[in-house]
Amino acid sequence: SHPAQTIVPDDQPSFQLDPTTAWTIIFGRGGAPIGYNTMRMDAQGTVQLVYYDYVQAPKGGWRLVGKKGLLTLSAEDISAFIEYINASSLLEIPTVYRAVIYDGTRWAVVIEQGEYQKTISCINHFPEEMIEFANTIDQLLIMSGLFEIVWETISRDEADRYEKTLWK
Repeated sequence: SHPAQTIVPDDQPSFQLDPTTAWTIIFGRGGAPIGYNTMRMDAQGTVQLVYYDYVQAPKGGWRLVGKKGLLTLSAEDISAFIEYINASSLLEIPTVYRAVIYDGTRWAVVIEQGEYQKTISCINHFPEEMIEFANTIDQLLIMSGLFEIVWETISRDEADRYEKTLWK
């Protein structure tokens, strides 16, 4: 993480996630030119993961494709995750962090529930709240079976559609 040159405050009202109401969290990490690995989680515990990978092309060389997989979180894990989100200051931090490095490294999160939305975009500067959020997501996914997922190969175009949900 590099020092932020630009920080844009959030002009939307802060909110807490209500565990009894539908919500969606989309989180992406990556960079140009390959793309962004994305995770979409909902209140039912469905987690859809999409990432980019190079595979050997039939005529030699390598080609970039997407990989898609699904996980289901337990009710206890969903509840603990919502408690974590609400206890953290993630929903209160600014919406944009940008450093003066142009390598394309970017993280973004979109949290939606009803009329409320929180979007955070980090370009080469990652505040502590986002690092903690990423680490929490990683641990949750690992404990929920990340390494047992059967990945489906999808086209790069299809993978790009998942990524675009972050950049509405």
